[in-house]
Amino acid sequence: MKKLWNPGLFALCVVLLCGILGQRVQAAEAETVKTGVMAGGMDLSGKTMEEVQSAVAQYVAGLEGTSITLVVAGGKEVTVTAGDLGITWGNTDLPKDAIALGRTGNVIERYKVIKDMEKEPYVLPIELDFDVDAINSVLEGKCVKYNHAPINVSLTRNADGTFQVVDGTPGIELDVELSIDTIYEYLTGEWDHNPCRIELNVAVSNPKGSAEELSAIESVLGTYTTSYSTSGASRSKNVETGVSLINGTVLYPGETFSTYELVAPFTEANGYMMADSYSNGKVVKSLGGGICQVSTTLYNAVLLAELEVTERHNHSMIVSYVSPSADAAIAESAGKDFQFVNNYDYPIYIEGITA
Repeated sequence: MKKLWNPGLFALCVVLLCGILGQRVQAAEAETVKTGVMAGGMDLSGKTMEEVQSAVAQYVAGLEGTSITLVVAGGKEVTVTAGDLGITWGNTDLPKDAIALGRTGNVIERYKVIKDMEKEPYVLPIELDFDVDAINSVLEGKCVKYNHAPINVSLTRNADGTFQVVDGTPGIELDVELSIDTIYEYLTGEWDHNPCRIELNVAVSNPKGSAEELSAIESVLGTYTTSYSTSGASRSKNVETGVSLINGTVLYPGETFSTYELVAPFTEANGYMMADSYSNGKVVKSLGGGICQVSTTLYNAVLLAELEVTERHNHSMIVSYVSPSADAAIAESAGKDFQFVNNYDYPIYIEGITA
């Protein structure tokens, strides 16, 4: 006997199947985080993946203004924000992980996770990342300026001719590369997202010299005098300013003395006035005119002291205060300097006097 099929029944089955499939699709789209899931102090229970994404992104954005104090050279502090250091959200798979809790594994595993979260919330960590280039920019732009070279132990000459020792100070230099690692590792590994202080890495260099070492300075190695009695007031002032900037310098063994470094810049703020000077075979007015008489006088004293001259230039014209070829020109525009090295085994003291 043939079995007759019923078109109505078949149609009904199709409708029922379509309804079941539709329900499954709708359920998948409506998946939310199980109860008891947290991140960054936020309860993610009942949130969709998009809502979790938005909530965590807002949380990270809210950290951009958090103050971070960088302790730099000499205990100086520089306060910046997490945003200045390029904070970003690191583990962007967190929303997917939150949805998956209680939904992966076999029935027993899923049941256990859900029951555990009923007793104690499951906390997903919000991992942060920072821009190394941004950290470097902060260090170079705001912290390196506190570096300073060591100031060596030095001497001052008392009115009675005796010397007095002046203590030196250590030099401090920021180790930028190591400090980048320190900041990055702390902020991505230990930071609790609250305002904090981070000690940066610095290298300390000790000053040269001691009272015992400087006590050896007694004998005169070389001395030389030139006259500026015919100079006008402005040129005389420049000579006196240059001498005062050099006077009292202590040069340790092996160190190079640069006249230009000590007497520059040639500005009114540094004590200089407009006066006659040589330029390409012509007499012109310039700030610091007459400074070459200071370098020339020092040059001749250095020769008598048998110190090692490493740089010396003549003028473009003959000068009147020393014999030909006994001058030492200083010219910022032409890059001329007078330099020498202390080739002795002990410190030397440079004294300059004007009268």
